[in-house]
Amino acid sequence: MKTSFPALAAGFALCLSADPARAGHATTTQTGNANTSNITQHADAQTSAHVQQSGHANGGLIVQDVVYYSDARIAQNGAGNGARLEQNNVGHIYLSAIQTGSANRADMVQRNNSGFASARATQIGTLNAAAVQQDFVAFTQLGIDQSGNSNRVAATQAGTEQTTLGIQQTGTGNGASTYQSGSGHNGAISQNGTHNTAAQWQTLVGNDSLIIQTGNNNTAGVRQEGTIGFGTPPNTAWVSQAGNGLYAVVTQYGGANRAGVNQQ
Repeated sequence: MKTSFPALAAGFALCLSADPARAGHATTTQTGNANTSNITQHADAQTSAHVQQSGHANGGLIVQDVVYYSDARIAQNGAGNGARLEQNNVGHIYLSAIQTGSANRADMVQRNNSGFASARATQIGTLNAAAVQQDFVAFTQLGIDQSGNSNRVAATQAGTEQTTLGIQQTGTGNGASTYQSGSGHNGAISQNGTHNTAAQWQTLVGNDSLIIQTGNNNTAGVRQEGTIGFGTPPNTAWVSQAGNGLYAVVTQYGGANRAGVNQQ
């Protein structure tokens, strides 16, 4: 098994545009409440954009278009903050969102990538949400870590190949759902706590799904839609649950697939 997410008031915005042959670097730092910080970078190589905010109800936005060998990072400390990071028509890129507090949201988007890409979201607190979308991005890594209660993760990788997705949640009442469309994907969800739910949906062939849950009253579901044909790589799904009041469902379509469930 191979294993390896809205501003309220005025602040300031920073827009950066440079010649394709030149690197662009932008950093904003804000302390207080209801601030906004926007960074836009277009047609650059070796660019970086960093936003750091401390306070409540702040909003951070980074958009990078047609950039290569670039990274974008947002770090927020407080409650009710929103972070959005977007990379379009890019290659060899990295996204990072770190949020500490409650009721925060992180949205991350990577589209039309021509090289390696990775994204990572870390949230510590309660009632946080992470949504990650990677479309037509190959050779990609995605990692999401949440610590606290009542957190949510939704991750989508569509039209991709050879990607790795890992989600780790610690706490009570957390939920994680993933969708991977393509072949050769690895998806893993690990949850430690009670009343957690995990769902993975994969299409096409050669995909691996792993769900590990420790605690009581947890639910896990895996759906894999493959094809039947000579030499077609199989899909593999494994669910491991430890505790009481457990529920697991694995559904597979296609041929030569493998599934396993262990409850104890």
